Amino acid sequence: MWYKICPLCGCTLDPAEKCDCQQKAREEEEQKADERRARIEQLRISLEKDAEQKARKVGKGRFLRLEEVRADLLRSIHTTAKTA
Repeated sequence: MWYKICPLCGCTLDPAEKCDCQQKAREEEEQKADERRARIEQLRISLEKDAEQKARKVGKGRFLRLEEVRADLLRSIHTTAKTA
């Protein structure tokens, strides 16, 4: 019987059959990317809530400006996204 071998994974295939190893790898990468995005979104929500709480607090007669807190939030998200 004649068959061909996938050059990427070494799987033996029928003559007209296409290997799905690349599709599986692509799906796994998409799933990992979705999980990373979900974690970052959860972190963003959590940090946004913390930022709003900090902006409401009075510390020695001084309010934190919401813009300052949001800038800190964006730096935190950016740093976290690089390490994820």
